Amino acid sequence: MKATGVVLTFIDMPREAEAEFHEWYDLDHLPEIVGLPGVISGQRYQAADNLMQFRASKEGAPPIGESRHCSIYLLGDPDVGAVQARMTDLGKRLFAEKRMIRHGKVVFSRAFRLIHAYAAPRIRVSEDGRPHLRHKGLQVAMGSVPDPKDIPEATEWWHSSHYPDMLSVPGWAVALKCEPAGEEGQGKFLHLFLLDKPADEAHAELNKVLPEWRATGRSPHPRGIYRRNFSGPLSRI
Repeated sequence: MKATGVVLTFIDMPREAEAEFHEWYDLDHLPEIVGLPGVISGQRYQAADNLMQFRASKEGAPPIGESRHCSIYLLGDPDVGAVQARMTDLGKRLFAEKRMIRHGKVVFSRAFRLIHAYAAPRIRVSEDGRPHLRHKGLQVAMGSVPDPKDIPEATEWWHSSHYPDMLSVPGWAVALKCEPAGEEGQGKFLHLFLLDKPADEAHAELNKVLPEWRATGRSPHPRGIYRRNFSGPLSRI
């Protein structure tokens, strides 16, 4: 099924409750969500201590903070907002049935429309197949283009320079460009990079080339029209 969007969720969970959390999510919560109409698949991620050093959060960032648990649901319904509404209704039902875990809290949950799926030259699958690529880690990046008239320039930079650069780095396989559902065209963006190396190894490879990109003006955007406010890697569970 062709992917139309994602729901991205971050959960803050106390360390002492993580074992119970993993069991509940795998054996109860995630299967119920994936069973909803319009949901193709669900995948869980976690940021261990060795990955938190790479996390960056700036002014205007979503309230993710130090939360280490992330879930991404791949959607196949053109009305991605409607799918998130079904997920909300499911949550209410499960709460009434006393099937929601009593620990932790959801600190961020948002539906995004998938705009384009890019791939490294070595990845030969079609654009429709790229969101389904099996991977070992994930890089989440969010930001905005404050001035709407700069969106075309930022889009061209991503398409012709930034995504090709990122996907030339070993371990960086696919990039999914998304916009918040209901706020398309307003300059807010989510970028999901699927990593086919462990996340720490993929970041080590990236750090080898970042100084050159910065010195030559390839990244960040030379005019500063795109402002990244959150980024961080996670490992696939």
